[in-house]
Amino acid sequence: ENPIVNASANRQDNHYIVNMYGGLARHPVMTRDGYLMVVCHEIGHHIAGAPKYWNWASNEGQADYFASLRCMRELFT
Repeated sequence: ENPIVNASANRQDNHYIVNMYGGLARHPVMTRDGYLMVVCHEIGHHIAGAPKYWNWASNEGQADYFASLRCMRELFT
């Protein structure tokens, strides 16, 4: 029921967390592929590597690069 059109990644101890808010899933222009790209981007913050900020999160550009180069390719292989 959350209307926020957004997603985020965070960590709590050794738990990697991806938050996908309801407004994103229900947005009228959101597609399955678009939603998967957002999931891949948020996963990228956890595992895409340097450059990073906050000592653990890959930065936005690196998360985008990971999402398109690695994650989406694996999903659609």
